[in-house]
Amino acid sequence: GQAFMVQAASNSATLYFNTSIRKHGLSTFYKNTENEDVGYFTLYVTSPQDQYNKTRFYFRDGMTKGLDPSYDVGKMKGNPDLALYSILLQDNGKHFAVQALPYFEEDYAVPVGIDVSQEGQYTFEAGDMEQVPDDVYIFLEDLKTGGITDLKKNSTYTCFLDEAGSITGRFVLHFTLSPFGEKELLQDNTIQIHAYNHIISVYNPEGEIGTLSVVNMLGQPVLHTALSGDENQQFILETVTGYYVVHVVSDDMMISEMVFLL
Repeated sequence: GQAFMVQAASNSATLYFNTSIRKHGLSTFYKNTENEDVGYFTLYVTSPQDQYNKTRFYFRDGMTKGLDPSYDVGKMKGNPDLALYSILLQDNGKHFAVQALPYFEEDYAVPVGIDVSQEGQYTFEAGDMEQVPDDVYIFLEDLKTGGITDLKKNSTYTCFLDEAGSITGRFVLHFTLSPFGEKELLQDNTIQIHAYNHIISVYNPEGEIGTLSVVNMLGQPVLHTALSGDENQQFILETVTGYYVVHVVSDDMMISEMVFLL
C-alpha cells in the first residue's frame, strides 16, 4: 500500500478527495527505492528516561535551502516529552522532521531544535553516516558550551539541558566540505572580543567579514548581526546581568568567547 499523512488545522477539519483521480489496478508506484545521487543523515536524541526521537536530513540535486514540497516533512510532535527537529536554512517558522538540501554543494549550518518536558542529561547520536560521502564532515555545535563534536569521529554528544520547553537557539548541525581543524582559525591575538557593562567590543584587524551572534546561558539567541570588516565594532545589548557566549564566524574562522555583561 501507498500512504501519506495530512496535518489538519484543527480537530474538526474536513478533508476532501477528488475521487476522479483514484487509481485501481496497474498504476505508478510513487514510493521509489532508487537512490540516484542522494544521501541522508539521521540525528537521534535520548532522554534521561531512555525515550528517543530523531530528525533526518536528505541530500539530493534539485533541492533548495527553503521549502521543498514532497521532500521536506513537518514535525508532528506526537511525543509530548521529547521532540527533535530542524529548522530550514531559509526559515519559514516551521519545525521539520525531514529537511531536504542540495547534494553537498557547499557548507550547511542547520539549526536543530529540541522540545523536552523536563531538564536532565540528553545524548545526541549520529546515524546513517554511511550515506554521507567520505569527504563531507559532520559537526554538532553546542552554542551554550562552545563545544564542537566531530560526529564522524565520535558519534555521540551528551549535555545537560537545564530547562524544559522548546530549545531552538542552542544546537547547530554543520555539514562541511573541510574539517574545522583545517580552516585557518584566527588566534586570540588577531581577533579579540571584550565586554564592558552592556557593550561588546570586537577588535578585527584583519577585516574579517561574517556574522556575530550572542546567546545566553540557556542557549537562547540575544543578537545576530553582521561582522562588517571594520577594525573596531561595538554592539550594545540591553540584557540582564550574566554570562553570555559570543560566536564570530567567517569563511575562514570560527571562534567563541564567553563574556560577562552588567
